[in-house]
Amino acid sequence: MTPTKQQPNKKMVSYQEQEIERLSLMEGSLMDHYGYNYSQLHKNLVREKYYALKAAL
Repeated sequence: MTPTKQQPNKKMVSYQEQEIERLSLMEGSLMDHYGYNYSQLHKNLVREKYYALKAAL
């Protein structure tokens, strides 16, 4: 039996026209600072906010 590779689960992010430039600059700065790619940045920020919320409750 050959092992099967699990396909990554992909989600898209939509931006309003007025958000594109500003958020792209913010994302780029954060990715440079932390050394993350977009996916790593998003996952780590979600975890950070989740644990902060749980700690506050």
